[in-house]
Amino acid sequence: TDTLGEFDEARQVPDHFAVAAAAAIERAGSAGVDVTAAGDAVAGQLDRRPEIATQMALALGHAGSGRHVPSLVGLATAGEETPVNLRQAATQAIGLILERTGDSDAAGLAGEPLLSIAENADLDLELRQAAATALGRAPLSAEWRVRVADVLDATAGSR
Repeated sequence: TDTLGEFDEARQVPDHFAVAAAAAIERAGSAGVDVTAAGDAVAGQLDRRPEIATQMALALGHAGSGRHVPSLVGLATAGEETPVNLRQAATQAIGLILERTGDSDAAGLAGEPLLSIAENADLDLELRQAAATALGRAPLSAEWRVRVADVLDATAGSR
């Protein structure tokens, strides 16, 4: 059978189909439908053009698991050569995955990078807010929550 999980390099999906698929996955996931079977296929599309990768990252927030967090962290922490809306989508996706799965190992992996984004006054404000929101959704220990709160309080005070 031909399923979303069978995307590969030999089968280039036209961009408009990829965007439509990502939007459908995001809508279904937002409505409570289990779309996790599409996670690996969606994650495999993160290396497409930024416009497509942004939509895929948003969909991955609903379809992904803890094993997809490292790729999303890589996008979220990418340098200025990566469009801010892609970095923000990756950051939002991390928060959605961590909230949905409760994966503490993935949260541990994402914690430092998200905190670094949230406290960096040189970064886009919406990106920083997305990182702070993702941290709020993450299953962090009490000690980590205190640390995050301290950094965010200090950051808010330095504006």
